Amino acid sequence: MTNKTGVTRLLEIAGEKRGLMMVSGLLSSLSAVCMLVPYASVFFILKELLEHAASPALADGAKMIRWGVIALIGLAAGLVTMYAGGMVSHIAAFRILYGLRVKLSGHIGKLPLGWLNGKSTGAVKKTLEQNVEKVETFIAHHLPDLVHVAVTTVLMIAVMFTLNVWLALACVVPIVLAFAVQIALISGTRTKENLKLCHDSLEQMNASAVQYVRGMPAVKVFGQTVQSFRQFYQDMIRYRDYGVKLTDQFQYGYLIFKVILGSLAAFVLPVGVFLLSRDPGSVAFASVLLFFLVMAPGIYAPMFKIMFLA
Repeated sequence: MTNKTGVTRLLEIAGEKRGLMMVSGLLSSLSAVCMLVPYASVFFILKELLEHAASPALADGAKMIRWGVIALIGLAAGLVTMYAGGMVSHIAAFRILYGLRVKLSGHIGKLPLGWLNGKSTGAVKKTLEQNVEKVETFIAHHLPDLVHVAVTTVLMIAVMFTLNVWLALACVVPIVLAFAVQIALISGTRTKENLKLCHDSLEQMNASAVQYVRGMPAVKVFGQTVQSFRQFYQDMIRYRDYGVKLTDQFQYGYLIFKVILGSLAAFVLPVGVFLLSRDPGSVAFASVLLFFLVMAPGIYAPMFKIMFLA
């Protein structure tokens, strides 16, 4: 029997709380749709102004006000459903964490004393607190964000391809390039090794911290500093060095990722201008180009959330 990993293992751990996770995903999906309404409203308002660019006074003011109200309602609905989805995901996460910690505590209580003698209390503490806490972070924060980004991206790309294939490709290609840079960094052997070293050094530092706290009376009596606890001091320095090394490894990839995603309009505009130059009088295509320029930030903003999921 093979051990389950990833999302399948998460669902197994969630048990009866899977229903709450599904409700959270549904609310996050509704929030993603509602959050796109203000962008669509801005597009229709600008389209009305564009169609009456020669004489703006002929623009339908009532129509633009109506779209403004729709944008406000969409934003409010998006915020409410986002809050509701976050609350449901947090309830599910904390209930799952409670069950996990109870099971782990019961399991540790049944282990032979020889196993406990071979393990530091800091390592056990890290497993019960920080490792379990990562499950809460994923369920309560990353999972709703993943659903939100997936729905937003799929919906936007589908609409874009129905409007104009070339402009849609101008939006999709930069997104693929940006994530290819991140995936190349995250999936690399060097990154995995550094991540393991960083987490191992954190565990060792926690173990040393427990020893340091236990020796606090001696620190106060003899006026010692943290440097006198050589192991604790060395573990802190080791964790700092690995953390800095890992950060340095990701900084250029992150900058490229952020610059590409933040410059979607710079990819769309040249393609749009080239296509528009072939038919300068096409108000219909100008409206489509305007749609891409307005809606591009609708993809750009949520994409940063999915980066933390990795």
